[in-house]
Amino acid sequence: MKTIVHVDLDDVERRYLASLIDGRETKRLATRKDVTTLVDQIVAQVLREATNTVEAEHLEPPQKPYNSSRHKPARPDDASYMRGWNAVGAALLRR
Repeated sequence: MKTIVHVDLDDVERRYLASLIDGRETKRLATRKDVTTLVDQIVAQVLREATNTVEAEHLEPPQKPYNSSRHKPARPDDASYMRGWNAVGAALLRR
């Protein structure tokens, strides 16, 4: 997903970010590309730490509960009931 994030920085803030990126004090100003790279790294770090602290089962989408009202049991005179029991009998005979 691509997003557009508006960040207003003055020259002092851009110089401070450039110093952080370079690892030393500098007179240059951080470019758009520098800020984009920095934001990408921060988001990646937040996601890494979030997945380390949250158990994996909480990240999975919740399952819908089984709705038994939609599935009616087959009656003994129903053809599917007989097919089911025939399949069970055939499986038992193959053992």
